[in-house]
Amino acid sequence: MNSDVSKILKVQQMVHAYQSLGHLKAKVNPLNLQGSGIASKIPAELELSHYGFTDADLDCSFPLDGTSLPNFAHGRQSITLREIVSKLEESYCGSVGVEYTHIPDREKQEWIRSRLEVPQPARFSSEEKKELLRGLASASSFEKFIATKYPVEKRYGLDGGESLVPGMKALVNRCVEHGAKDVIVGSQHRGRLNVMSNVMGLPNELVFQRFAGDMSLIEGQTGDVKYHLGIDNQLVTPSGKEFNVSFLPNPSHLEAEDPVAVGKTRAIQESHGNNLDEAVCINIHGDAAIAGQGIVYETLTLSNLSNYSVGGVIHVTVNNQVGFTTDPQDSRSTHYCTDIAKTFNAPIFHVNGADPEAVAFIFQLAADWRATFHTDCFIDLVCYRKFGHNEMDQPAYTNPALYDVIGRQPPVLDQYAEKLLSEKVVSEQDISDIKRRIWDDLSASFEASKTYEPPGNVLYPHLYWSSLPSPTALTTTTLPTPRTSVPASTIHTIASKLASLPSPTFTLHPNLSRILATRQKTLTDGTHIDFPTAEALAFSTLLLAGHPIRLSGQDAARGTFSQRHAVLHNQTPSAPRTWTPLAHLSAAQARFAAANSPLSEAGALGFEYGYSLGAPGALVVWEAQFGDFANGAQVLVDNFVAAGEAKWCQRSGVVLGLPHGKPLVVFFSKSLLRHPLARSKIEDFTGESGFKHIISDSEHGKGIAEPEGIERVVLCSGQVYAALHKSREANGVRNVAITRIEQWNPFPWVQVKENLDLYPNAKSIIWCQEEPFNGGAWQHIQPRIETVLKETENHREKRIGYAGRGPYAGVATGSKNVHVAEEQMLLNKALGLA
Repeated sequence: MNSDVSKILKVQQMVHAYQSLGHLKAKVNPLNLQGSGIASKIPAELELSHYGFTDADLDCSFPLDGTSLPNFAHGRQSITLREIVSKLEESYCGSVGVEYTHIPDREKQEWIRSRLEVPQPARFSSEEKKELLRGLASASSFEKFIATKYPVEKRYGLDGGESLVPGMKALVNRCVEHGAKDVIVGSQHRGRLNVMSNVMGLPNELVFQRFAGDMSLIEGQTGDVKYHLGIDNQLVTPSGKEFNVSFLPNPSHLEAEDPVAVGKTRAIQESHGNNLDEAVCINIHGDAAIAGQGIVYETLTLSNLSNYSVGGVIHVTVNNQVGFTTDPQDSRSTHYCTDIAKTFNAPIFHVNGADPEAVAFIFQLAADWRATFHTDCFIDLVCYRKFGHNEMDQPAYTNPALYDVIGRQPPVLDQYAEKLLSEKVVSEQDISDIKRRIWDDLSASFEASKTYEPPGNVLYPHLYWSSLPSPTALTTTTLPTPRTSVPASTIHTIASKLASLPSPTFTLHPNLSRILATRQKTLTDGTHIDFPTAEALAFSTLLLAGHPIRLSGQDAARGTFSQRHAVLHNQTPSAPRTWTPLAHLSAAQARFAAANSPLSEAGALGFEYGYSLGAPGALVVWEAQFGDFANGAQVLVDNFVAAGEAKWCQRSGVVLGLPHGKPLVVFFSKSLLRHPLARSKIEDFTGESGFKHIISDSEHGKGIAEPEGIERVVLCSGQVYAALHKSREANGVRNVAITRIEQWNPFPWVQVKENLDLYPNAKSIIWCQEEPFNGGAWQHIQPRIETVLKETENHREKRIGYAGRGPYAGVATGSKNVHVAEEQMLLNKALGLA
């Protein structure tokens, strides 16, 4: 046995190097590309020569005392260098690479070592391996079936990342085994449909129905594209434990749903008596988005704050090593897409998506970590995207080398099936039977989808609002207006409670004492009650009536203008340091929380919106510190607060304080990028050419009559012109002119008047837009056009007409069929064909 102290110390240094740097050598990339998107060299610290060792030292034995290398001992007194290196390679450089030595907590570090530095950390029975195979087969067949039946439809498939499905199953089931009764999932677009179908229980009949264009919209709902929708469901684990799952809908704005999922989790935990184990949040990210979207940081910064923490979020990054067309080295400044986790002292588990057993092990390990330490952890599922960003895209245009490798990559399902065949876990017939049964089930669901009637919990998938009238019921029911008055005696009681302190030693600031005394006096006298006092009174009556209140925002507890003082601070060092009168009105009152948020808008509002989803009986208020601060949360306002119910039937009672803004907008059309009508001549860019505030119709004397023969003038802006032009030509309409207004503000008054004066015999002037009545330019254009009409020679008595969609809460329907019908309606109305 080698007793050279210097060599023993070098061995220990090498062990530590593997523990901290082994992930850089780990075989976590299924494409065998160096690194996980950004090339790296294997650190010298992982080479024997770095420590002065040679191959001749491999069989030298070193003492084990159970303290320096505790997980290598297992009762042995010594171990060879060869065995040490072999174990380190197995633990830290195989299909799993772990970053954890940045965590400043020895207990957490030792916990991870105890799970990795053991023989065969990922152990699965034959039946468990078959279940992993079935999960892969389900994921693979789902994508192939949809590609076969709907070859030109976008699905943002999981091809190349199929191991996410068995991984998510393992994760959810392990969370439930740890006591979870509710699992809340926020997810990006990649593989959403697959996960909802194969993990969350979304009926495939409904999936296929949506692909066919039938969104099964309830009255008043605009819907959304199929890969944005979510589901609430009640499921059962293989061990028979029931649980609720909430897979939240998401907009196209990547990662915007992250804080929403966390906020909803917090509300459900509070409904469970603040039991952190009974509601678990899982956020699924994309590799480019987690590194690029600021709302990820805004959400993570909530993780350890007392008013926002949910006892750990499990983060799963579907790392397909490309962001649309952008390589990792162009989309982030860090080595890994998950490096943000280090800021929050969270462990990061990198795992090879082509090793389903390693994936399942790491997903289970993440659930165990969360149950043990109640802090965040990150999984970096390194996989690939077999096709383009969507299935219609050609990725080889911009990523030829990557897609040359991907094109030669055998599917994960085939690789794992071969492994199980070699282990004699399954036979060829077993594999064939599994694939056939799954395909037969998909085929049966496809046929059933043609007459499928979705159950109510799918159309209205929000368990926590089930006791309240549904949106459909509210279209025919007028809710009673509740009384908001309270007896004078109640007000006097509240006044005394608002002025009460926890003990004689609790000392207020002298100025604040006078403010609160005045507030109490106004309530007692019943005169000169100011806004802060009225707010406190309103909050108090709601709390006493059993309605919880959560008030949040930057400096919301005191109030930006020193007006609220919901939380009082002791001016002496005695306990308690703070006192919240609204939380101590009565032993039977509802919960009150005044939460000072971090300096965040999008993350903070997203959290409160999510909280409101899980707390239908609560008053949830997010206060923008100053009005235009709310602009930082505009994505959440537009996509969740304003449109969440119409798009997703997702109901929220969140209240916003002080939002306003004045945007500058430049419109851009995807559909006109290559359209023949949007092509220019070189003369359009040279000489005296310039920006045209309006564009008059160029078809006079050709496709349509001369100006004197025009009976209707259609004004529009943007891409709707192309649709109008096509419809006018197809229907042989010759008496309608189309004028495009290309600048809205400052409004081109003179140019519009001159254009309208070209048509002395026009009987009607119409504004046409694709957007809803309450969107687009109509509200801005209408009064300005009518002002212009009063100045024209022939149209002073006319009013401008409207041809467009009706009012919408969202920007558009998610149903292709509805979209086509609406567009045809507005075109017919604009051209006088209706």
